[in-house]
Amino acid sequence: MATFNLKKLETWKTEENTIKVFDNLCKAGSKLIVDVGAEVGYYTKRALISASDECIIHAYEPDREAFSHLQAVIGDHPSGNKRVKAHNTAIGCRTGTTTIYTGHKSSTCKKKPKWSKSSYQVDTRSIDDLYLATDLVIDILKIDTEGYELEVLQGATEMIKNKRINHIILEVHYPMIPPKEGDIILALLKRNTYKVIEIKEPSCNNGNVSFIASL
Repeated sequence: MATFNLKKLETWKTEENTIKVFDNLCKAGSKLIVDVGAEVGYYTKRALISASDECIIHAYEPDREAFSHLQAVIGDHPSGNKRVKAHNTAIGCRTGTTTIYTGHKSSTCKKKPKWSKSSYQVDTRSIDDLYLATDLVIDILKIDTEGYELEVLQGATEMIKNKRINHIILEVHYPMIPPKEGDIILALLKRNTYKVIEIKEPSCNNGNVSFIASL
């Protein structure tokens, strides 16, 4: 398991208000949290701290290096290995595979970045594939997927229609998606009776926008 400096997780200063919203939802009796695009484990760690000991967290991260850091974060918490189920898997609109691009960093970008020197394939699953046949209700679905937000939501269509996802926190990566895709994402949520509110982040200037959608 990789050795990882947990202090690095405290540098997410551009998402302060999103973190507050997430923490408050965790504290409000959440029993199942699904962290899609868990990366190095910041939100998974927040869930371990803020939610009750009965809360289970499912964390999905396709990048191998980030996943090793995620495992280190989970192992650092006294109940991490008991409460968190970590999966080195991508979440998308259907079961299949997707490409991880690697270089001086790694990413599941929709097109090959200029800095990429190599790539590898990872398994992809959908939220419906994973949860629809169960009796589970997802209290919080957190999505941070570098431009794949719409695909994740499309893969959760039946769970959303059946009102089995209570809250969705997602970061829409506008610089990485077609101009109208953000509108399609918001329309999908509102069409399924979610109340959608933009989470203002004054210190964020990278073009990404976070939203909270609640039934």
